[in-house]
Amino acid sequence: MQTLKMLRKRIDTIDNELIELLEARFKTCLEIGAVKKREGSAVFDASREKVIQDKLIKSPYSSELTDIFNHIMQHCKTLQRNGL
Repeated sequence: MQTLKMLRKRIDTIDNELIELLEARFKTCLEIGAVKKREGSAVFDASREKVIQDKLIKSPYSSELTDIFNHIMQHCKTLQRNGL
C-alpha cells in the first residue's frame, strides 16, 4: 500500500515533468509564431484547435483536460502574438 508521502513524491515528479513539457511547448509556440509572422498567417487556427480538442474528448478526464488545454492554447496564442 502506498503512503501519502509516496504519492506526493510521485505528484512532485509528474509536476516537474509537466513544467519541462510546458516550457518546451511554449518555446515551440514562440517558434511557430515567428513562422506565422514571416508567412503572414493568422495566429488562431480553428482546425488545429479542433484536432487537439478531439484528442481530449477520448479521455475520461476530458472536461478537466479541455479546461487546462484551453488555458494553455490561450497562452500560446498570446506568446505567438507578443513574444516574450
